[in-house]
Amino acid sequence: MEGVYTAIVTPFKQDGSIDADAFIRLLKLQHEAGINGIVIGGTTGEGWSLSEAEVTLLHELARLHFSGKIIIGTSDISTKGAVAKTQHAKNIGADAALVVVPYYNFPNEEGIIAHYKAVAETGIPIMVYHHPKRTGIKLSLECLERLCLIEGVVAVKETSGDEGYIRALSKKVVIFSGDDLDMKRAKNLGAKGVISVVSNILPAETKEFFATDERFFPQDFSEFVEELFKEGNPAGIKEALKLKKRCDNFLRLPLLPLTQAARKQLREKMGFLDYKETANK
Repeated sequence: MEGVYTAIVTPFKQDGSIDADAFIRLLKLQHEAGINGIVIGGTTGEGWSLSEAEVTLLHELARLHFSGKIIIGTSDISTKGAVAKTQHAKNIGADAALVVVPYYNFPNEEGIIAHYKAVAETGIPIMVYHHPKRTGIKLSLECLERLCLIEGVVAVKETSGDEGYIRALSKKVVIFSGDDLDMKRAKNLGAKGVISVVSNILPAETKEFFATDERFFPQDFSEFVEELFKEGNPAGIKEALKLKKRCDNFLRLPLLPLTQAARKQLREKMGFLDYKETANK
């Protein structure tokens, strides 16, 4: 498990149902670019809003139109809920489950370790998702190291920005960066992969950049990535995909599409994509 994995969006129709045709188009784009894997139902995929039946549909489509690894987001505020979602991911044949540190109820570290032990007992490979800005909990390095020792935990998606964590954890388990603009620094510290949002629209370029010795994105690319997250995720990437006519930008409440001002800014930052595509013709 390494390389570029895309945190793939879930395209919706105006009535809120899944747009299967658009999802297939996105899957084919990832397949043709040779992306190593995808994450279905993560934050970018609005996984918190998906039913079991919808997750099953997305997984079935992915198996038909994508050849890489398939991870399913199975996070939940309760251990019972996370176990049920993870068991479902295993039952339908996912390669692994991405499980975020429990949020909102602020368990202590022993509770978090017990949470992951229960989830891992489902028997599917587990990727721990450590994202303090979203969960409100920054785990100690000792706690993360203990999580890595749980049988079945095979990787950590590390998004704390702490260099020491990546350097230490990469000696014990596979580390994925969870930040597009930080992927090369994380790789230099020992990360084996990245779970990317921008690869939804630039899969080949993201894979090429991660594989090279280049340390920094070109400025116009960096500015585009920064703009994607100005009003939250996945509002930005869905708007970008709509502008490239790959899917609509419908989201499920409480998320809303970008404001008019943000759409204007994003269109301006996307200008370099048009120049790049013209140059490649």
